[in-house]
Amino acid sequence: LFRSQDPSYFNRLMIIGLSYREVANHMGLIELFQTALKKFPDNIFKWQMHLTIAESLKSLSKYDDAIKEYETIENDPTSKDFGIEARMRRGDIFFAQKKYDEAIKEYKAAQAKNPTKWEDAPNTYFNRAESHFWLKQYKASLDVYRDFLQRFPSDPFGGYAMTRIGEILEIVGAPKQKVTGAYLESFFRYRGSPGAYIARIHVNTDRFASMKFKE
Repeated sequence: LFRSQDPSYFNRLMIIGLSYREVANHMGLIELFQTALKKFPDNIFKWQMHLTIAESLKSLSKYDDAIKEYETIENDPTSKDFGIEARMRRGDIFFAQKKYDEAIKEYKAAQAKNPTKWEDAPNTYFNRAESHFWLKQYKASLDVYRDFLQRFPSDPFGGYAMTRIGEILEIVGAPKQKVTGAYLESFFRYRGSPGAYIARIHVNTDRFASMKFKE
């Protein structure tokens, strides 16, 4: 299998590995990419392979190994933007473990180290806001969610973020009109997304008592 150094060969190899990921065959992906990196350590997809290995290790709950993989990428001076991406994703490991305090610290450190690369790291904002939410730090969560929506207005997670803002406003006792407004904005602004669907459930639940039989 590992006989060629033709760029098109490694392109096919990446496709096979990513296909493994699509069917959740993370062990197959890791074995394939690790073997390729051992045979051809400087192939054209070297850093993409390392990043994908780290993601698969996280999916397998091998969190320490995933962090080591990200650190390997970040600490290599030749990794360039891939090293920055690795740093931006390290907080995801703590987030996946529900270690929310550590996740927040990691995301803040990554953003401080690479302040001009925020456009490539929506995860550092959304997951940080979500971490604050589960720590019941609602003011901080609200602020970061608003920052996320301002920076990434078209992100697929925008519906979730806008709906979460409505939930936070409800938790802290904001006026009902303001809460409903957030849910409606999520529904109409991100129509068709899962987050918007949740917002619609909130609105309908509040209306049940006053609904007519046909509704």
